[in-house]
Amino acid sequence: MILQLGTLTSGIKMKAALVAAGIIISSTNGVSSLDTTTIPPIPPYITQERLNILQNDELWNYLRSGLNYVEASGEDLPADFVHPGGVAYGPLALTRIAIKDVLMHYEEMEDYDIDDILNDIELYERCGKLFADLLLGHYLKIQGSGISKEDIFDILQRAWFLGPTIFKDGGKVPESRSHNAREYIRIARAD
Repeated sequence: MILQLGTLTSGIKMKAALVAAGIIISSTNGVSSLDTTTIPPIPPYITQERLNILQNDELWNYLRSGLNYVEASGEDLPADFVHPGGVAYGPLALTRIAIKDVLMHYEEMEDYDIDDILNDIELYERCGKLFADLLLGHYLKIQGSGISKEDIFDILQRAWFLGPTIFKDGGKVPESRSHNAREYIRIARAD
């Protein structure tokens, strides 16, 4: 069959490719080693159940304070404040990509654009809360039960900085940021 197909197409390359494909498939029971990747183990707090911070104001206030502490040293910045580097804005260091993600996923935000968010602190704060919900609930599927607010904050602040894809791929945040996050957790416990 392979010879006939190769003869019909008059191509030696086609014949060689089919022979090679046949060898690979038959030697692996149909699964090519090129199709498999090593997937890192998923931590036990990442599940199919969704954490909903939109209905937990106490948790959001804790997370928001921590993000502000890490991103803006606890300063009350205007929404349109541009952080060094020119990518992040305001007291939570939201990026245009994060804002766009929120605008695409939440119907309540569909009438706004990025500039609307950066020019209105109330819209900015709502967008920040929705982005946290999007990261934790949609992208990372963090379960609310059995995980401390400190662990939720640590996950959120790292995913906030790295983005969900790099976070899930095991990306690391700078040590100075980790230090500030630990400092916030220590201060918040003391209060």
